[in-house]
Amino acid sequence: MNEIDRIIRENIYSSNDKVKAFHDYIVNNTTYDNTVSLESQKYTQTNSSNAMGLLFEKRAICSGYSDVMAIFLSKIGINNYKIRS
Repeated sequence: MNEIDRIIRENIYSSNDKVKAFHDYIVNNTTYDNTVSLESQKYTQTNSSNAMGLLFEKRAICSGYSDVMAIFLSKIGINNYKIRS
């Protein structure tokens, strides 16, 4: 993911600072996609439900946010797990 690599390059700090910088980037540059309902997710694949929606369309639902954070954490060498209920 070139967008993830770009964000990492622009924020070279300690791991804690990188996570905070990435969090801040997401909060300041994206919005939660309120147009997607739980019911519609069952029948259609939306970009809001994955990393592509957050990174390139700047909107996502919870699964999109967690996908991006998992990719980012893996890129900087932090083990992580996505938990889905």
